[in-house]
Amino acid sequence: MTCQECLAALATGSIAEIAHNGSAREHCATCEECSRVVRLIAEAERDLARAFDSIVSAVPATRTAEMAIGFSRRRRTARLLSAIFTLALAALIWLAWTRVVVRGAQATAEIASLNQHTLTARLDCLTSNQAGELISPYVRSDGSAWFAAKPPLRILTVRGTPEELKKVREILAQFDNAKLSTCTAGR
Repeated sequence: MTCQECLAALATGSIAEIAHNGSAREHCATCEECSRVVRLIAEAERDLARAFDSIVSAVPATRTAEMAIGFSRRRRTARLLSAIFTLALAALIWLAWTRVVVRGAQATAEIASLNQHTLTARLDCLTSNQAGELISPYVRSDGSAWFAAKPPLRILTVRGTPEELKKVREILAQFDNAKLSTCTAGR
C-alpha cells in the first residue's frame, strides 16, 4: 500500500477500519508520516467521543420526542392556516376587483355608450345653482348631470343627450336672457 492509498482510506473510513485492514496497518508501521496522521485522527476521534459523552441533556428523551411531535403538529397547523388565509385573501381581492373595478369600468363604458355630450354655458342673470335647479327636471337620462361653478362665477356645465342639451339651451335662452328680463338691475 502507498501513502496515497493509506490517506485515501483514512479520508473515507474510520480508524477502527484501518486498524483491521492488514495492508494499511503494515504500511503505517513502516511509514512515519502516515503513522503520525493515524495517531492525530485517532486522538481527534477520541476527543469527539468524550465530548459527546459529556453532553447530558437536561430534558429526558421522552420529553424531547413529545416536543418534536408538538412542533411538527404546530408546523402542520401553521401551513394549513397559511393556505386558508392565502385563499381568503385571494377571494377578497377577487371580490373587490369584481365589485369595484369591473363595475366601475362597466359604468364608465355605459356612460360613454349613451351618446352623452357636454355643454358649458355662461350665465347672465341666474346663479349657477338657480340654473341647475331650473334645468334638473329635463336632465334625467342615465349619465346625465349638471355641475354648478362656485360663486362668483356664473357658469353651468351640463352633461346629457343631444335632446336634453337642446332643451337646456331653450330654457336658458328663455330664463337667463338679460335682454328679456330685468336681471341686470339687481347686480
